[in-house]
Amino acid sequence: MDSKTLSEVCDDAIDQNKYVSLVHRYIKRDVYPYEIKGGKLYCWCSIHPDAEVEGMYLTNITKADVSDKEIEFLFPYRTEFGTK
Repeated sequence: MDSKTLSEVCDDAIDQNKYVSLVHRYIKRDVYPYEIKGGKLYCWCSIHPDAEVEGMYLTNITKADVSDKEIEFLFPYRTEFGTK
């Protein structure tokens, strides 16, 4: 996935106070995005909730949409996403 498209999805999700639902390595998950840097999305991932930050290569992300789940936690790092 390209960073521009993913950034737009992340902006929309954060503006709606929702997670990003994405497919990474063929597994669907909800994530809270922090930033895109160096070809990776840095985020909190619902599959590994004990890890504060996980890096996912954009080349391994095949789909991303705004999740239907609202953000339910406070995260330790600021996100660069959202337009509000």
